[in-house]
Amino acid sequence: MHKVGFIGTGSMGSMLITRFLQSDSVRAEDINILNRTQEKALILKKRYPKIQIYTDYQKLVAASDLIFICVKPNDLQSVLSKTGTVFSPDKLLVSTLLAPALSELEKIIEGRIVRIYPSVTQITGRGVTLLTWGKGVEQEEKEKLMPYLKVLGKYYELPENLYRAAGDVTSCGPAFMAYMIGSLAKEAENQGIPSQLANEMAIETMHGTALLLEEQQLAFQDLIKRVATPGGCTAEGIKVLTEVMPMTIAHVFAATYHKDEAIQKELKKMFLQE
Repeated sequence: MHKVGFIGTGSMGSMLITRFLQSDSVRAEDINILNRTQEKALILKKRYPKIQIYTDYQKLVAASDLIFICVKPNDLQSVLSKTGTVFSPDKLLVSTLLAPALSELEKIIEGRIVRIYPSVTQITGRGVTLLTWGKGVEQEEKEKLMPYLKVLGKYYELPENLYRAAGDVTSCGPAFMAYMIGSLAKEAENQGIPSQLANEMAIETMHGTALLLEEQQLAFQDLIKRVATPGGCTAEGIKVLTEVMPMTIAHVFAATYHKDEAIQKELKKMFLQE
């Protein structure tokens, strides 16, 4: 059994730890955690008493075979100042960071690195992880990580230049989809449906829609045609969406692209100043 370390136990780190434990991928006593503020680490310790809490970064690294880095991009420099930037070949670093890119991490860190881009939905065992292997990662190291990725849902190996577009579907997507479905529920509430009922109906319909697409292997357009019969109410609504939605989604993708680009540039400056 591998020893699995987590630097950062916020939203992403806690999600991964919880899912790995729920799926019996790792025992609690084989998980090592460290968080900048002890409160979040202690919350996990209360839920899973056998988890090991560390306060020394280098000791956590020494005690772990896989090390998941789950901090905010701007905190990476501080983390590396404590762990060091040279890692022995028996350690596999797993970056969950939005930035920097793996190509940039490999300039900063000497060691075996993987970059993954998970989603909050994967606490359910469903969702998508984007994956890119570092240059020095051998098959043996890949086999170490694969069981953990499989319990998160589906994973896709992608070149990093496609991460932004894919991430808008897989990682940002749950928020975007929740906003859109929530907007349907909110307007139903405005029309007189009680709030809780509107939300319940929206969630159940979203769930049923996903299952229908998956189980019958329908294309999105096929499902739209099935519901939006010519001359009907749905068809009228689709006409409105067709006018505004493509441009709106294009603007969303552009906004996330520019933000990602700004974060990457800021981090490059930060590490160049060292």
